[in-house]
Amino acid sequence: MRVLIPTPLTHLPLIAEIIGTRHEIVSAPGTSEADLVAAVADADAFVATGMDVTPAVLAAGARLQVVGTPQVGVDRIDLAAATDAGIPVISSQGLAATAVAEFALGLMLSLSRRIAQSDRDLRGPAHWSSRPTYAEPTMRLGREVRGSTVGIAGLGMIGAETARLAAAFGCRVLGYDPVVSAEDMAARGAEKREDMVALAREVDFLVLHVPLIPATRHLVDTEVLAAMRSTAFVINVSRGGVVDEAALLDALAQGRIAGAALDVFEDEPLADDSPLLAADGLILTPHIAGVTHEWNAQRSRAFAERLLQVLDGERPAGLANPDVWAAFEARRERLVR
Repeated sequence: MRVLIPTPLTHLPLIAEIIGTRHEIVSAPGTSEADLVAAVADADAFVATGMDVTPAVLAAGARLQVVGTPQVGVDRIDLAAATDAGIPVISSQGLAATAVAEFALGLMLSLSRRIAQSDRDLRGPAHWSSRPTYAEPTMRLGREVRGSTVGIAGLGMIGAETARLAAAFGCRVLGYDPVVSAEDMAARGAEKREDMVALAREVDFLVLHVPLIPATRHLVDTEVLAAMRSTAFVINVSRGGVVDEAALLDALAQGRIAGAALDVFEDEPLADDSPLLAADGLILTPHIAGVTHEWNAQRSRAFAERLLQVLDGERPAGLANPDVWAAFEARRERLVR
């Protein structure tokens, strides 16, 4: 079968290596919608990363049996259109817990102790004379993470791992997740709160581990930010659209929160003239929370295995659209007949 990987996965070469032992790998001249429509016409599978898989692209894939991304989020793949067409969508969902949770904890530490900001100041014109601003109680004196309250939105595998790490640091952990019961949340190490505003009122750190779906777009908005303490921080390691960036910038400028860290953005790549780059009290990282040597190897093998399972007619773990399976079996029967 032909597996379309439009551009080389230079950071995840093991995916093509594994899939290539059984199937032919093909590429595309580009990643625009027109390029993908042309390239997908004779493909049996499509591996997409850093590109939009639109209804038009899916409609052009008359032979497609599976579309996937080696990332965790599938927000750039039109799930509804794929489901309507009987095409399973796979990802690396459920595999990045340790990497992302560790990164979230690192951001908590950096924000509370002003690590990133002090590094920038030491390298700048103020040099060593910046030290007093981090030692005076009335200025940028840091706070210890131990004893703080961590609020986690999204108590799936990653959120549960973040809860475990935060508890190990001596933190109280609260959680918001409408699909996780209070009992299950307690088993994952968090006290359940019924809405985001209630969660925001109590926390020193608000950590986001939710997928980007209509219900979570701008989950952190003006109302949630207004409910937070002036000493609290926001950390987003999920998807950019989960935070209303304009509202966040306003909250930072007005001193309504102490700071924030964003690993993901509403528009990626981040524009050179983005106002986020000039904001005080804001740590920015280029969508790397889930990127480690260990994670790259793990997700490459797991993603390749999931794709091969679908091409063999087997139901894989981590389906983004699990309701598609009956329609897929009917589609596959027609395609392999």
